[in-house]
Amino acid sequence: MAKRFLDQLAKVPEDELSKDSLCMICHRDYGTDSADVAVRLPCNHHVGLECISTWLSPDKRDCKNSCPMCRRVFFDVINEEEEEEYRREVLRRVGQPPQEAHAQGDNPRWYGYFLEAAAEQYLESLTRARAFLVRNTRGRDEVEREERFRLGYPTREDMESHIANQATAFRTLAVREVMLYFELGRDGFLPPLVGPIRPLNAEQLEALFRELQRRGAFEPDLHPFEHYEGLTDHQMWLLHREEGESFSTEEGGYWSLSLA
Repeated sequence: MAKRFLDQLAKVPEDELSKDSLCMICHRDYGTDSADVAVRLPCNHHVGLECISTWLSPDKRDCKNSCPMCRRVFFDVINEEEEEEYRREVLRRVGQPPQEAHAQGDNPRWYGYFLEAAAEQYLESLTRARAFLVRNTRGRDEVEREERFRLGYPTREDMESHIANQATAFRTLAVREVMLYFELGRDGFLPPLVGPIRPLNAEQLEALFRELQRRGAFEPDLHPFEHYEGLTDHQMWLLHREEGESFSTEEGGYWSLSLA
């Protein structure tokens, strides 16, 4: 995880650094030794690339996973046992790959590729979910929103559970929209889906939106929260999709993250 995080860090152009800018870890001028290249962290602090690489290195017994200045956490530290448990959790959530022995007969790299791709997809959805939830937390700036988000849960497990639920909503949105299209299309108001089942295209999504609009899915009583005030039906639709929500026709209709 540390390597993937480091690979995504952007270099800070020299003209954006003041003359007295120092690496926060080694306290040396940029362009010398370990502070050779300055990179920008997600919390907007800058640091020498070699120094932050050492700071976050999983090979160190006391490896860190946060900014040396503000302590913002960038990712979870996972040891070998936790890594194996993490892989099992990935398989449980995204589905089982073909049997390893069978896969090795046709393509010895398939099994490893599946694990890597599935883990990356799962991790990306967790990262997106966490960023989304932090962004929607009240606060004056990113640092305050991050702090309030972390303090808003009784336990770390509660926070991780909320993030995982939101991530699942993002990963399953396309499936839930296809299911909804089939359900609403039974009355003949939607063009039939033909060919292999796949995510809805732009034309089908627009047809689904029009049908939801016809059925009153954007009425005020279904949107009692302030952030929906003043929005058009289409803006509400886009916001629901951004939040990973699809419409359920049960109990008179409501917007939900759930696959059920």
